[in-house]
This record gives sequence, C-alpha cells and structure tokens, in this order.
Amino acid sequence: MPQPRLAATPNKPHGNDRFDAVTRLSAGWYWETDSIHRLVHVAAAPLGDHPASEEAMGLTRWDQPGADSDSQRWDTHRALLARHEPFQDFSIRQADPRGRMRHLLLSGEPVYSPAGKFEGYRGVGHDVTAYKEAEQALNASESQLAAIIDAAMDAIITVDGYHNIVVFNDFAATLFGCRRTDALSSPLVRFLPECAQVIAAAASAQPGTAAPVKVRAHAMTALRSNAQAFPVEASISQIQVTGKSMYLLILRDMSARATAEKERSALETQLRESQKMEALGTMAGGIAHDFNNIVAAILGNAALARERYGDPAAVHACIDEITKAGLRARDIVQRILSFSRRQPAVFTCQPLQAVVEETVQLLRATLPPSLRITHRAPKEPLLVKADASQISQVIMNLGTNAWQALGSRPGHIRVLLDRQGNQARLQVCDDGCGMDPATVQRIFEPFFTTKPKGEGTGLGLPVVHGIVRAHGGRIDVYSAPGEGSTFEIFLPLAQGPEATELAAKPDATPVSERGAGQHVVYLDDYPAMVLMVRATLQARGYRATGFEDANSALAFIRAHAQDIDLVVSDYNMPEHSGLEVAREIRSLRPDLPVILASGYLTDELRQSAAEAGVRGLFDKPRGIDDMCAMIAGMLRPDAAGTPEDASPENALDTHTSQPV
Repeated sequence: MPQPRLAATPNKPHGNDRFDAVTRLSAGWYWETDSIHRLVHVAAAPLGDHPASEEAMGLTRWDQPGADSDSQRWDTHRALLARHEPFQDFSIRQADPRGRMRHLLLSGEPVYSPAGKFEGYRGVGHDVTAYKEAEQALNASESQLAAIIDAAMDAIITVDGYHNIVVFNDFAATLFGCRRTDALSSPLVRFLPECAQVIAAAASAQPGTAAPVKVRAHAMTALRSNAQAFPVEASISQIQVTGKSMYLLILRDMSARATAEKERSALETQLRESQKMEALGTMAGGIAHDFNNIVAAILGNAALARERYGDPAAVHACIDEITKAGLRARDIVQRILSFSRRQPAVFTCQPLQAVVEETVQLLRATLPPSLRITHRAPKEPLLVKADASQISQVIMNLGTNAWQALGSRPGHIRVLLDRQGNQARLQVCDDGCGMDPATVQRIFEPFFTTKPKGEGTGLGLPVVHGIVRAHGGRIDVYSAPGEGSTFEIFLPLAQGPEATELAAKPDATPVSERGAGQHVVYLDDYPAMVLMVRATLQARGYRATGFEDANSALAFIRAHAQDIDLVVSDYNMPEHSGLEVAREIRSLRPDLPVILASGYLTDELRQSAAEAGVRGLFDKPRGIDDMCAMIAGMLRPDAAGTPEDASPENALDTHTSQPV
C-alpha cells in the first residue's frame, strides 16, 4: 500500500501548532526532501542560532556525502534511497556554517502521494557531536592508559571478584612467559597461588570496616607458565569498576635482588675469609715462637725424666711440666682450628665470658711479649645468642688492629667486658697513635686503610662491622690523635626460656666411675694414641683392645660382636673413616654403642654421625680423662637407648666445649 504523503511547505514551519511546538522543543529536528532527494523543509535548526535552512544543515541533496564521510556507507545509503526504503540512525559528518565538523544521526522514511507516487522522504535528525567527541576523548584516554600500562616496567594485573584475570599487561606476559590472550580469564592462582590468602588476611585484619583492602610490598612466590617458581613483591589494591569490586595487582620481579643478595652474602663471606687469612699471617710469627717454647719444654722435661728415673718425685715434677706444656699446645691448636676453619654461622645461647677469655689467651700467644694485654669480665654470666667463632674473630681483629696502631713501641691493650642495661658491652682499648675524625668516619669502608702500601688490605674493620651487625649489635668508636682508640661493641643479651635454663644450669662435672671389666675396643691410626688409650682404660678397670687399622678392627668386631660393650673410633683415618666403621658396626649389631673421636667437630659431622647411629662425639683435644668420663657415662645402666630410638637432634652424647 502506498504510504500517505505529509503535506509540507518548503522552507516554512508546519501549520499544525502542536507539531510546531514539538519540533521546537525537541532535541532533534524534522526534515523533508522532494523526489530527487533535495532538502525542502527543516523544522527547528539543529546547528545553533542559524535559520532553519538547507544552508544551516550544510546539505543540498540527501544522497550526497558530506566532508570526511565513509564512501562505502554512502553507497549503501544511496541504494536504500533508490529503492525507496526507510533508514534508521544513519551517521554522517558535516561541517556547519562556522566550519565546525558535526556528527549527525538521521532516520527517514519515503513519502507517497494519495495516488501512490513517490514524492520524497521525511524524517528526524539529531546532532550527536558532543556524544561523539566525548566518546573519542574516552577512547583516547583509554588508549593512553593502555599504552601507559603496557609501557610499565612492572607487571600489572587486574582480577574480578572471582579472582579471574581481566587485565594482563605486556610486562606481565613477559614476566610469566605466556601470551596475554592465554592469561586473560584464567584464575589468578595459576600465577600467584598465595595471593588469595594474602587478600583474605588483609581483609580479616580490618574487621567491621568497609575500607578497601590494601597490601603494600608483600613478598610472595609466583609461578611462571612453565611452573618455575620465582620471588615477587606485590602491591594489591581493591578498586570499584562500574559498581563491581576488583583487585589491582602491581608485581615486581625480585629474582635479580635475590641473586644480588646471595652474591653480596658470598662476597661478605669471601671478605671475612680473606681478612681471616691476613690475620692468620699476622698470628704465625707469635704462634711459632710460642710453639717453639712449648716443644722445648716438652723435650727438655722428657730428657730430665730419663735422667732422674731413680727419683720418683723429680720424675713426677717433669711429667707435670710436660703435661702443662701439652695442654697449652692443645689449647693453641684448638683455637687456631676454630678461628681458621670455614664454618656456617651457628648462633647459640652461651656466656660471652668464655669466648672472650679464650680469645684473649690466643691474642697473648700471637702478639709480641712486650705488649701488655689485660682482661676484665664480671662473674655474672652475660648470655648472648652468638656464633663463638665470629665473636672470636672480632676480638682478634680489634686486638691486631690495636697492636698495629702501637707500632714498634711497647703498649697496653685492654679487653673489658661488662653489662649495660639489656646489652653486653665489649671494649677493646689501646694507647696507640689514635685517629682523626675524618679517618674514624671511613674505617669501616672495605679496603680503606691508613697503613703503607703492602702492609694492610683494609678488610679487618669492615669484617668486624659486618659480624656485629649480623648479631643485632652496634659498634661505637672513640679516638683522637695521640690519645689511642676505644672500640665499644654492644650485643643484645639473650632472653627467653633458653637463656633462663642455661643461667640456672649447674656446671657439668665429669663422671669419675671406674670400669667393671667392660670390653672397650679402641681404633686409631696413630700407634701412640692406641697404646696410651688402651693402657689408660686397663688401668681404670676396663678390658681394652686396640687397633691401628679399620679392617683389623672390623674383623675382630665381627668375630666377637656379642663380647664387646663399646667401640671408640677415630674419625679421620686412611682407607676407612670412622663413619664407615660406625655404619658397619650398626649393620652387625645395632645396639652396640659407638663413640666417634675427632680433633674438630663440625655441624656436618654431627649430622652424619647421628645418621650413622653414632651414640657420642668426642672432642679429642679435651684429653684422656674426659674420654674415660664419657665412656663411663655411656656404660652406666641408665645410659641412653639405642640410636634407632633417638632423633638426629638428641642422638649424640657430645662431650665438647663450644668451638671458638
């Protein structure tokens, strides 16, 4: 059916008052064309205060494109007009009379005469320029934001309320080793398995509040797309997007920092070891001199004992002197081993006095005899959580530094220990040349030294500073030219049950029981040790069998396994170590107690000995009396059960002092 024609007068308002009011008050406008698509009527000018005309519209024909128009869309539009079909929301760009580009949205329908003749089009239009410009501005803003997010050097991820990823920037794709499209919509737990717990913990930390969740610089473990774990630092913020709660995550890869920390720690260890070697070089001369005196005393008294064989009292006096010299040599060797061995730091609760006293003795053996070294400490135990070897290294470094500050002249070094509140204070003072303020400011810098070239590396004091810092302490320096120097080290006193128990614990006393015929097998590759230990055990009431090689000892144990009560084996032997012997004994007779003796006990040896079923570890430099006490204690009826009943932590009855 032909559609009715709406009568119109070109370039004049429609005659209907109500229609005229609607067109004037409308946000759009009404238009008509003739049969050849020329604009013949406009009601309510859309482009400001210009007259309603085809010039105001910037159009003369309805089938001709305006400036900057899409030709393909206009071809589609012309085809609709040629077929006299209606159109809806046709978008065009036209310049208004002022030259401003406008975005117009047009809808129209064909008009027919009563006779059914096509007479043109009529329709409505809207100026959507403001909307289009706002849309373009928003798109530009979003593009800029997307560019900023993708240019960021941190991973930026946004997840919805279900922890599914909705934003995944380029750096995140690089960091996690996957394509962005593969990550979008996947659960966050795929890359950050700990994140949900972190968010939940942050939310539970602020109960009863509506404040958004915020987490700053939280360290966690992330997973790459190949499941490789690596450390990240995450900042998490809860945000609202179109009324929905989401989470914004900013991640920083901490792998490089972790690697740098490991390298720094390794360099610090190398620095300490280098300084330790320097200190050992300084110690060598003094120790060699002291050892020569010890050896001379031993040899001289042994010769005197042979000459005075017929005078028991004189022989006993010589033997006493030999014993004293041997003990002194043993102590010096033990301190050198403790100082020079490379051991991981082991922080244990212990009295600081013992460490300081033993190190002062080593200083006296190291430094020239013309140097006076005094030491003062309180009787009350000053318990600290420390690594004894490192504290000893601090005192050795400061003592050596003080000696060098004195030069070639005699001097006095004071090592003082006391309590200052909840801290232990260790002072090392000298009356040497002193330092000016500028030097004091730099003494803890690595490789800084005031000594002539070739006489110092500048490593000693930086090592001291690093050790004190690792113990949670601080170090102060007081010095002035010509007035000597004082180094004050403050270490926090140990607190808690461990310190309380150690303070209340009475001094251990060696077990002095004699044997009752128990059979003890002793194995050592040093013949003099075998002879001495066997004779001592027999004199104290034991049956003792000694061996100098592991194969002979193991053959004897296999043949007499049920007739043996205890085995003592040296650790460091050719062909078979003491651990191998212990493992073999365990396979033969699991309940047979084994004591492993070594000149130096390490944490690795303790762990390996526990795993091998060793019942006790003995520190050989402590001497035969302590070994007999340990044997007696282990053979008592109330001694500990079999190694299978003991954990690695308590399986060892270790009779040894803390190494220094």
